[in-house]
Amino acid sequence: NSTGGNLGYYYDNFLSQMDLRSDGNVALNVTSLAIPVKKTHYHNQCISNEDLVNLGFFSTEDGGGSTYVVGYEFPIQPETRKYIHHIVLHAYTNNACENSHSTIFIWSPGEDFFYFPDGAGMKFGGGLNDTDAFRSFNIQYHINNQDLDTGKVDTGSGVRLYYSKTAVENEIGLVEVGDPKLRLSGQEVGLGQTRHVLHCPSSCTKKNMVNDTIKVVRQQLHMHSQGKRIVTQVLRDGSIVHEKFIDYWDYDQNGATAPLSQPFEVKRGDEFRTICYYDVNSNVRFGRASVDEMCIAYIFYFPKQPLRTCGVSYDKDPMCNATYEGRENISNDENFDRVFGSPSKEISAKPSILPSMEPSPLPTSLPSSLPSSSPSSEPSK
Repeated sequence: NSTGGNLGYYYDNFLSQMDLRSDGNVALNVTSLAIPVKKTHYHNQCISNEDLVNLGFFSTEDGGGSTYVVGYEFPIQPETRKYIHHIVLHAYTNNACENSHSTIFIWSPGEDFFYFPDGAGMKFGGGLNDTDAFRSFNIQYHINNQDLDTGKVDTGSGVRLYYSKTAVENEIGLVEVGDPKLRLSGQEVGLGQTRHVLHCPSSCTKKNMVNDTIKVVRQQLHMHSQGKRIVTQVLRDGSIVHEKFIDYWDYDQNGATAPLSQPFEVKRGDEFRTICYYDVNSNVRFGRASVDEMCIAYIFYFPKQPLRTCGVSYDKDPMCNATYEGRENISNDENFDRVFGSPSKEISAKPSILPSMEPSPLPTSLPSSLPSSSPSSEPSK
């Protein structure tokens, strides 16, 4: 597990793993996306349940015969890589990308591919009685054209999902913490250097964890352009038992970064804390737009539990209503609480299975064509 050396080796290893573990793959991508002559734009493309059946991802309508994603990659066209800031894959429990969604996978520079540990995968589809089954996808492209270049067209950037039709031993779950539902929208971030703490209570894992222990295999952290540092912590009986951070946040390079980490355990009754640091010199608020700010962490784990969201003012589950402790001015700390030379805190024993978390070079195989798209100027994450 290293970021040094020949990155091509890690991508070759990824492909080798997918050859062994997947029954096939499906490409979800644009076929002809004209890059708008505007600095920021969001483009949305729905891949319906019917599309997924036609592509072989689902064997029957309504996602009957579940499919398990064991790995994924984001092939980005070299001629338009400059303009794709990040890509978000949303999943829906209906057939046509309607109503509320769950954020599943995110691409930003350096997050080109990933595979789950051996024996683990994320389930999609299911029988008609499986109301929580994901049945359609929306791909959202955040496009940045700061130089207002003209005549640029993307002909294949997107996501490739590697899947197995065989049920996995450990089903991957995803819990989003911090402010994933954007309940802080409209509130000011605050001028100068500030720290914002969002605390998910122990009542959330006590209620929504059936197992006593889950194993976290990946985290992706998300802020926007005013962000300077982001920290995620797991607390047990009031003490920090695991901590990871991105010490120097760069939105143009990060978008949604997965800090390198060994898999670690979360126990029933543990708490999550997300801490975001900003440096703002104008009237910036929390919200959906790229000029606004966010503070979110996406946590992948197994085995899957009813644990899905713990956010600020999360009214669907009062036990998972996170506390926003407000902003604190830290203008006297130009290092944003960084402690130089101190590693992230990981007290969990290292397990025998490790996910692949290395960034990759640009893959050479590009996705094939896919269905129609619908542009939009409204981002969702």
